[in-house]
Formats: sequence, C-alpha cells, structure tokens
Amino acid sequence: MSYWSVVLILITVCLFILPLLPALLELFHPTDMAPLKVVQAYDNNPMYFAEGFQNYIHTHLIQPDGGRTVKRADTLADGTSYQRLEENEQVDFGGKQHTHKLLFSHYSLTLPGEKIFEAEVFSGLRLVTGAGSHFRALMANESLAIGDNSTVWRWAHSDGDVTVGRNAALNGRVTSRKTLTLGIGCRFERLHAAKIVCGTENIEPEFMPQMERTVLAELPDVKTLAGRRSLLEGDLDFPAGHEFDGDIVAGSTALIGDNAYIKGNIKSNALNDLTHYLHSTGAMTDKTKGSARCELGNHVRIDGAVISTHDLIIGQYCRILGPVIAENLLVIRTGTIIGSPLHPSTVTAPEIIIESGCIIYGSLFATKQGMVRTAIGLNEEIAA
Repeated sequence: MSYWSVVLILITVCLFILPLLPALLELFHPTDMAPLKVVQAYDNNPMYFAEGFQNYIHTHLIQPDGGRTVKRADTLADGTSYQRLEENEQVDFGGKQHTHKLLFSHYSLTLPGEKIFEAEVFSGLRLVTGAGSHFRALMANESLAIGDNSTVWRWAHSDGDVTVGRNAALNGRVTSRKTLTLGIGCRFERLHAAKIVCGTENIEPEFMPQMERTVLAELPDVKTLAGRRSLLEGDLDFPAGHEFDGDIVAGSTALIGDNAYIKGNIKSNALNDLTHYLHSTGAMTDKTKGSARCELGNHVRIDGAVISTHDLIIGQYCRILGPVIAENLLVIRTGTIIGSPLHPSTVTAPEIIIESGCIIYGSLFATKQGMVRTAIGLNEEIAA
C-alpha cells in the first residue's frame, strides 16, 4: 500500500470520527449530569404569573416599609420603563394610541378604551378598563373590570372579583380569589376562581321534574364488575328518572336520560365508536361524528367525575360534583353547576361551549378555545 493511500484512509477515518467527537468526549468525561430543573408551579399553580408579578412589584416599586415610590416616572434597574399614577391621574400616552410603560398605582385606576397597553398594569385598589383595548397583563388587589371587546394577551388577576365584558378575548390565564364573571361572547383559555359565573347567574328552569327516581340495581351488558365499578361491553343508555349507586365505564357512547342520578363516576370511551366506523367503512360522516359522544340529559346529577374520550354534552340544570373532562368538544348548557364551594372542581377540553347561567367552582381550561354564549331553549338543537 502506497504512502498516499494510507494518508487518504486516515483522512477518511478522521472525517467520520470528527462529528462524533463531542459525544465521545462527553461519554468518557461527562460534564452535564445534573437533572433538569422543572418548575412544576407553572402548570400546577394557575396564579403563577400573578404571584411572580406581585413579588416583582414589591421588589422594585414598593419600599420595604410600605411607603410610596420616590420617583413618579423613570426606568427600573432591569431597564423597564414605568409610570406611577396618583389618584385620578390619567395615563400619559404622548399623543399615541399605545404605551410601552409599566403602569403602577396605589390607587384605583380607570383606563381609557381603544388603547394598547404593551406592559403590565397594576392597581393597589380597583382597576376598570375601557372597551376595545388590548392588554399584556392586568392586576388589581381589590377588583378588576375588563371592558367589552377587550383583549388580554397573557394574564389577568385580582384578589377580589373579576368581571369580564361582552365579546372579550382572554388569552392565557385569568384568575380571581373570589368570583370571576364572564360576559356573553367572551372567549377564554385558562380560568381559575373560587366561583366562575358564565353570563347571568340566576336563570330559573323552564320546568322542574319530579325528584322521585327508580333505583337501578344493575346495569345491562356488564363485562366486568369490580367493587363499585361496572365495565360495560358496549354503549350505555341510562334510563330517565333512574338512579344507580356505583361507577360506570361505558365501552362506547353513553346517553344519560333526564333526571337521572349516578352516585359515582362515569366514563364514556366514545372514541371506540369512531374507531369501529372507520375500520368498517373507511369514511367519516356527520352520523359517525354524532355517535361518538357522552350526553347527559337535563336535571342530571352526578356525584363524581364525568369523562368522555370524544365529545361531551351536558344538559340543562345538571349538578356535577367531580371533574369534567372531554377529549374533543364540550358543551355545557344553562343552569348547570360543576363543583361546589367546599369541593372545587376542574373542567377541561380542547373546545368548550358554555351557556349563560352556568357556574363552575374551580378551574375552566380550554386547550384550544372556550366561549360563552347565550342560553338556547330546550327544544333547540346544539350546533357543535
């Protein structure tokens, strides 16, 4: 073998090894062995951003003894521009439609409409916003009122009540330690409060059913019975005006009749219907989509959780104590109450349509988008 052949082979081997050199060095001399730091509070605590901003305010803008800040308008140590507002003082927009300054006040604030607030707004008392404005983030210690057609891009919070006007868009998180009231047409993503009121709180039912129910001792088509849990072979058609003491897992669609009472949890593997139809026909039709669902009639009471692997439709004036989870569309009709003051719950789905007159105690989380709409009559069809 000639000298140049050996050189060529060595160069080729080096070219192959060169991309692997960092990995080989880390293999024989590891330097990155520490576990990754995961901040779980980001997901577990819905008020994570609000509490962080509260700490930021106390660190940069409030003296340790609780006194007022020294400068009225300046730049903080981290380069953030801010404006401190006295009582009844107006925001200085400098002749523009927007402001990039962080707004801070110990007093109540009333903000004008049709403006853009590119930084956070903080009020030590009550904060009221005008209609049609856009906000990065809002925080008020006593109460917060967001105007009609306004947009919150990141988060909003109040230790007191929060009221949201009609057709507002709430991107990110909106939280309250007391009552959060949403106007008609309001769009939301992640909400948390002691009490969430959608539209009007007190909507009287058109009729009240007889509360006498027939006890259902056992369910048909039970595949497995383990303690209180009944696993069904196929779908569930729970009769109206009946009650059952136990947990139910339906193999496919679950339909719960009016005035039914289930003293436990219910899960519908509704997606199994779609899988069956797709394998057998290879096509998706409106009938197919409509079959994959869990549907509760009117005046239904569930003492536990309600879970659907596809659509979930909850009728009018239902009472659900546990979490409500759907993996596709969730419709909650007027008068329904989920959770209780002593037992906060969680309602989550990719898409949520919730009618005026519903109350949620705890968290309401739409991974794509949620919307509050006007309540429709009992005989009107729900347009999904």
